[in-house]
Amino acid sequence: YYFSCCHISDTTKLPFSDKNQYNYIVQKEYSHGSFSVYQKWLDPAGSRIKYYYHSFSYFCDFVTFLKGDLSNADLLMCDGFINLSSIKDFNLSGALLSSDVCRKFNLSYEPYNFPERDHITFPLTEKNEELPDDHLGKKYSLNSLQCISSDDDFDDYITARVCYISDLHLYHYLQNRSIASSSDLRYELRKIASSFAQESRSYQYLLINGDTSLDFDIFEMFVSELYQCVSNFQTVIFTLGNHDLWSCPDLPFDRIVGKYDELLSEHGMYLLQNSLIMGNCRELWSITEDDLINASVADLRERGRNASVIFFGGIGFAGANQSFNAESGLYRYNHTIGYDRTFEISESSKTSALYDKVCAAFNGKQLVIATHMPLSDWYMSAIKDSSANTFIRQGYKPGCVYISGHNHRNFFMDEDDIRIYADNQFGYNKRNPAAFPHLKAFDLDNTYDFFWDNPDGIFEITADEYCAFYRGKGIYMDFNQSVNALYMLKKDGYYCFIHKAKNGSLTILNGGAKKRLDYDDIRYYYDNMDLAIQTIKKPLSKYIQEKIAKEVKRFGGDGRIHGCIIDIDFSSHLFVNPFDNTITCYWASDIIDKVVYPSLPSLLENTCPDLYAAYQKLTDKGSSKLPALSKATYSSAVYYPDTDIYDVSRKIRKLQRLNTHILTVWPVKLPSRHSMRSAVPDTPASSSLPEYRSIGGDPICS
Repeated sequence: YYFSCCHISDTTKLPFSDKNQYNYIVQKEYSHGSFSVYQKWLDPAGSRIKYYYHSFSYFCDFVTFLKGDLSNADLLMCDGFINLSSIKDFNLSGALLSSDVCRKFNLSYEPYNFPERDHITFPLTEKNEELPDDHLGKKYSLNSLQCISSDDDFDDYITARVCYISDLHLYHYLQNRSIASSSDLRYELRKIASSFAQESRSYQYLLINGDTSLDFDIFEMFVSELYQCVSNFQTVIFTLGNHDLWSCPDLPFDRIVGKYDELLSEHGMYLLQNSLIMGNCRELWSITEDDLINASVADLRERGRNASVIFFGGIGFAGANQSFNAESGLYRYNHTIGYDRTFEISESSKTSALYDKVCAAFNGKQLVIATHMPLSDWYMSAIKDSSANTFIRQGYKPGCVYISGHNHRNFFMDEDDIRIYADNQFGYNKRNPAAFPHLKAFDLDNTYDFFWDNPDGIFEITADEYCAFYRGKGIYMDFNQSVNALYMLKKDGYYCFIHKAKNGSLTILNGGAKKRLDYDDIRYYYDNMDLAIQTIKKPLSKYIQEKIAKEVKRFGGDGRIHGCIIDIDFSSHLFVNPFDNTITCYWASDIIDKVVYPSLPSLLENTCPDLYAAYQKLTDKGSSKLPALSKATYSSAVYYPDTDIYDVSRKIRKLQRLNTHILTVWPVKLPSRHSMRSAVPDTPASSSLPEYRSIGGDPICS
């Protein structure tokens, strides 16, 4: 109906109408190596009723489709456009082009003049940029995960990847470029945004940690460009730095924070300022500064129960720094309206108190402390060692990740369970004006422990809590069985779940499955959890799956372990015989159709040519002979339809649940109930055993 009056003109392939039944919009652009035309038609209410998307690899096809009509086309990132000899056949009215292109073809452009700023650098930070990076310790990816997913009741363990950078100083960066027009400005910002999006494409979080730009308009334009580049699943988090306050000289601090927060919220991004951002692989939520101040530690624990990663941070201010602080002019234009030493100390004290509360609430959770200024600048309880003129490590919490910037002295430490990542401060780059910013990254476990704050003991739980625990571990299963009494046993970081029937019989739970236990005494199973774990781990320790998986990853393979099987890619796999550790290399389209190859190289050569080339490079260099992959059980490629490998793999996979700290099977060869009772007197030792408790309730049985 809407297109009954459309027709194609002699000058364009784009349909149009002489009637005002709908609005027609067309977007023409070059982006990420290809040209595109996006057409859409809107009804009078603004709803899209029809659209077409056309993509072209070549400029000539793009121009031919448009019949030379490049009006309002976004060709800013098309660097090759300047190589054209003539544009006489093109309509370029309103097109977005660089000043270089405009000058070559005598096109007009809007000039750009930098806003005037005086004293925009500090001698101390300039000097720090000239010093060598201070790298202490050794940097690792945090909490490297062992995937144990399978083809039925397991799902992949998901890694929470965090990219970060601080001290972008876009105003300084742009001054080092030849910015002649507003288009040039947008070009440089888009190039950075596109690079960040590309470098963080497989990462869940992108953190930009303060001093992004001392000019708000530049900051706003950068956020707009970044919004166009990053994927929908990515979470972009900003903190402010002292330079970010400079462009709002007439506003008090809370109004400045509100201005930045409003801009970022409009683009689906987040601002940290004495606030919390919590997330897992499925959802994200936040707690504002006011809520954080008013919430109790117990309330925070409950609100963060399902969080795998928690971000806390903000500017931090320099209340604890006696030499480089507000009196040095850190906040520049705001100094006259209260950004003095008293204000700075007050803000640092507030951040310190909230930091202590957050650490108390989430001890054992993965905390990322992202402050523009380092902890030694803002943590008011830090003790200064006058003899060494340095701050003692008081205040750094084991297990937390600290990301900071501000002083332009790149530094990281990853030792003694203290992780400080201040090693990606881009800075002014006066000595290297051609420098380009890049991201650094680390990995975190994106699963969470639903019962993380429970002490060791035996607890009665609900079926919903049991399912929530498995969801937190990234394991998805159906649990639709009727429940009489369900118990969670927690001991030394390991869990065991046991169901008690009305007749008193006990079954151990493995996801949605149950297996009858020999004894009807829950305390027996709690007493012997550590022994059961040791019994299961002993044979598993002889297997070489982890070593093989590590080597598979070295040449670019997946390396995912599930049972006896290690994935190379979606269809190519290795089977490790649990009895003699021999290795079978095979390709499979399903559990029936499998082709077994005599060796890993022959498998890769026939099924994964790219990985085969990478594997050859490793072995040709002689740096690694990959000894764990030297075994094979077949002399030639054969078709293998049997499914026996999956039977044994499922049994091993159940044992591998210990990798998630869940005990789901009970070994047969353990001391009997009576022999154990004779070894552990009923009294008075039994009085030291944990009580049965309900979650958040009183003891129900002693």
